[in-house]
Amino acid sequence: MLIARRPLSIGFDDYSVDVFDDGALTVHRRFAAEGLLVYVALDLSLAAAGEYTFFGLPPRIEHVEAAPVRAVLWRR
Repeated sequence: MLIARRPLSIGFDDYSVDVFDDGALTVHRRFAAEGLLVYVALDLSLAAAGEYTFFGLPPRIEHVEAAPVRAVLWRR
């Protein structure tokens, strides 16, 4: 399972980690319980295959559980 590998974050190209009609937000809550940062709606279509370091730079917004980020890939 992904969580067993202990990633610091995970990214998706979809708008949610949960299926559309999951009102309980099962996957979202599981990732949050593990302290896993989740980045959604990523468009990596222009990134060539390879190894990168990812930076998700959020604006300074206090007391929120979600925020837009400036997504940056650094090619190794």
